[in-house]
Amino acid sequence: WAWRQGRIRGIRRSADAMLTLLPFEAEFYRQHGVPVRFVGHPLADMLPDPPDRAAARRR
Repeated sequence: WAWRQGRIRGIRRSADAMLTLLPFEAEFYRQHGVPVRFVGHPLADMLPDPPDRAAARRR
């Protein structure tokens, strides 16, 4: 995985394109010149959004 800067060069050389599960990953790869597409994660769509602080405090 590419969070260590030294790994991004190898990924850029080895991958024709990167599919990411999380939006911030796509932005990271894009900033480093890797062709990327955010595809999402099927389980993430099944989880409810967490309540905002005010709603959580009202409960």
